[in-house]
Amino acid sequence: MTKRNFLLASLLALICFGVANVLMAKWSNRTPARRKVEYIHNAKGANVVLIGNSLLDGAVLPTVFADTAKASARPANLSELNAALGACEPPEQYLLFRLAERDARIPMVVIGFFDFQLTKTTVTKTSDLTGNRALSFDPRIDAKDAESIYHFTGLDRLEFRVFRTLPLLGYRSQTWKYVELLRRALSQIGTVAEASNSWGRVSDFNALEAPDIKSFNRQADRFTNAAFALNEPIQRIVSESNAHNYQLIFLLMPISPFHRANFYAQRSWRIYLDGLKRWASTHKIAFIDASEWFLSEEDFGDRLHLASKSHYSFTRRLASTIASLSGEAPLAAVTRPGK
Repeated sequence: MTKRNFLLASLLALICFGVANVLMAKWSNRTPARRKVEYIHNAKGANVVLIGNSLLDGAVLPTVFADTAKASARPANLSELNAALGACEPPEQYLLFRLAERDARIPMVVIGFFDFQLTKTTVTKTSDLTGNRALSFDPRIDAKDAESIYHFTGLDRLEFRVFRTLPLLGYRSQTWKYVELLRRALSQIGTVAEASNSWGRVSDFNALEAPDIKSFNRQADRFTNAAFALNEPIQRIVSESNAHNYQLIFLLMPISPFHRANFYAQRSWRIYLDGLKRWASTHKIAFIDASEWFLSEEDFGDRLHLASKSHYSFTRRLASTIASLSGEAPLAAVTRPGK
């Protein structure tokens, strides 16, 4: 190959790579994580920020929430900003919280959780940032915040910056997602379709539970046998909220009768939950235990997520409970310069 041909081939490869990155950047705008970031970035007029994962994401109906709070026994002018995102971990929840509070005051923060999400540590490398966890590649997420919460140093930090600059690398998992969906569709041909809901296959979410009771008890004992402490991302949200006088609420999410009977009935869980409640009380954090708000399996789409038909009832009860905690004085709305 002549030098001229080599240079032409290299130029063509660079052009193809550039075009592929532009196309991936546009395609990535359709991902749930990018849409959530866009929603938070453009939000205005809210005064209750919801933080969590798929159990809370989409489970609160905005108009019902506001109307119920106004009509509650202790009327409150509440408007929610749902910053919860499915398939994310506490580090991503912290980053979404930081995005929500940028250039704003947030009067109230509600952190929804189940099991040990407030205390379990998540160790993350750049290669783990796929799917919704890739939200930190969005330029609207502060890169230094992300590097800090993930504790990226050296090679991981360099890799993170490269992935953030090149969408083709940062959002590479989106391609494989559709490959997996096609594989699953083909595997279902001629067989009984697997149960699914708005989040995906029911079996996938059932697998998020602890594999067995012994494993669940070990996780609980890990936090009850030592000094009780939140994981770093949640502790950062607490510290930031305290610094700016945000009212904080821990919300133990509704959970299916199956999960309660098999896991929350364990003595280790009751000890863990009592410890968490005491910690919250000591630090002046309100605690809402909604784990028994829904007592029928029919209220759930799987063992963890409420069914869509239950969102109305959940929203009304949550709004009424929060209104009773916020008092009669209207909360100031979240505002941003120029909005």
